[in-house]
Amino acid sequence: MDFSSEEIELIRFCIDNIDCRKAECPSELSCVEDDGLCGSIPDKMGRGEDLSPAEIEVIDYFLNNDDRLWRKNKCIPKGTHKECPHSTICNKTLRDDEEFTCVRLRQKLGLLSPEEYNILEREVQKIIINSLAGINWSLGEEVRYYSHETPIGIGRPDILLEGIETKTLYVIELKPGRAQRGDVGQLLSYVGWYQDNLPRGFDAVKGILLAREFDLAAAYALKANPTLCGRTYQLSVHVAPT
Repeated sequence: MDFSSEEIELIRFCIDNIDCRKAECPSELSCVEDDGLCGSIPDKMGRGEDLSPAEIEVIDYFLNNDDRLWRKNKCIPKGTHKECPHSTICNKTLRDDEEFTCVRLRQKLGLLSPEEYNILEREVQKIIINSLAGINWSLGEEVRYYSHETPIGIGRPDILLEGIETKTLYVIELKPGRAQRGDVGQLLSYVGWYQDNLPRGFDAVKGILLAREFDLAAAYALKANPTLCGRTYQLSVHVAPT
């Protein structure tokens, strides 16, 4: 798994500055047996290795258990008087929650609760729909909005677009974080359903998996199916005078 330098720096900050004995860290009792579980996490992240469930539990404690406390105390975590190294960046740029280093890392490790993930997905979906006129999807044709979250019996595809030249129905499955192999299967099931239930006026259906990034398994799964493609997105803030 790939980790950014900001994510590694954040975890190193937590390990160096939070007193796990005061904070009752979930791995405190096994720390001696594991020869210092915390200390090995940043190095493993730097090498791109997968983390063990115990190591992910430690990160979950740092970033989830104290998340609200960090925000209330200007990103100063419980057990230390030092400020998170990314607090100035996060607050100055007025980023959405999914842009915060701590939240982005929780997404990557699958630590967001279903409620948090759904709220984040809906916000990103709203931004994508409102920005359609300015998006180049690189599909070889212009597209326009058709519908979103229309129930089809096996789920609710996030966004549907209409190809203007080819009359293709584009089914978009949105993932606010990293897309994985299972997400490709979900999108493929929607495309298969529409192949048997194509709305009047359309000649074909294709799928687009839209995510901030893709793991290797998802990328290869997309490559193997000509009816699917992947697209990454980035959100930005534009400030203009009134």
